[in-house]
Amino acid sequence: MSVFSAIGKFNKTKRGYFSAEDAFCVTAEIERVFVKENRDGGQAFIAECKVLESNNDAIPAGSNHSIYENLNSKWPELALKKIHSFVLAALGGGNKVEEITEEVMEEICGEENPLAGAKVVIQGEPAVSKAGKNFCKKDFLPAE
Repeated sequence: MSVFSAIGKFNKTKRGYFSAEDAFCVTAEIERVFVKENRDGGQAFIAECKVLESNNDAIPAGSNHSIYENLNSKWPELALKKIHSFVLAALGGGNKVEEITEEVMEEICGEENPLAGAKVVIQGEPAVSKAGKNFCKKDFLPAE
């Protein structure tokens, strides 16, 4: 069974949670998507992207950034929801929710790299958790 075996159980979510200080909106081109062993011996989903357009000087056009989701976290369902939303945006959005299955994710993260060249819009805004920690809410949207 793969790390994506439960991906079909989740509907999309527009929000992902990452560290950032200022609100931003970027259009990014996906260069590579893969799963890699993380420092804790678990697995992480990583999407390497190049920023094409940005409204935030801290994330300039031409810079490289990654989407990182720990698949062995305390709440793996949250990571899968964020990954699902990212992939749905990369595939153009719409009603493709049911099409993102374990098998599709294995292909997306494989050697063929089918999402390379796909574009996504990533919007982020600062927030504070219930525990008082700063984080950034992110929305993944299809690029037009």
